[in-house]
Amino acid sequence: MENTISVKEYLDKRIEDLEKRLCDRYEAQNIAISKAELRMNERLEGMNEFRAAMKDQATEYVTKTLYDARHEILRTAIDDLKLSRAELKGKANQNAVVVAYIITAISIILSLINMFVL
Repeated sequence: MENTISVKEYLDKRIEDLEKRLCDRYEAQNIAISKAELRMNERLEGMNEFRAAMKDQATEYVTKTLYDARHEILRTAIDDLKLSRAELKGKANQNAVVVAYIITAISIILSLINMFVL
């Protein structure tokens, strides 16, 4: 009967094995929780950086009201430039007409002089 053990020894051994497995499982869970917590903190830091970038970006964007106001100013300035350009083209054409009149007058005068001299 060498291979026989008492019930108390058997139960003590089983309880000891069970305690060891529970301790191992508890340690494994603690390690898993620590890793998950670390990973979650990394993700939260990344999200905070993204949030800060979005906030910076939002402060740099132009509001629609400001855009509309500035756009109207630019539109008015462009219209004024178009009108000014049209006026300048008209003046340039007027100058060409004046020059043509002067050349015509000089030609008529030279023709009259040429007729009376010959």
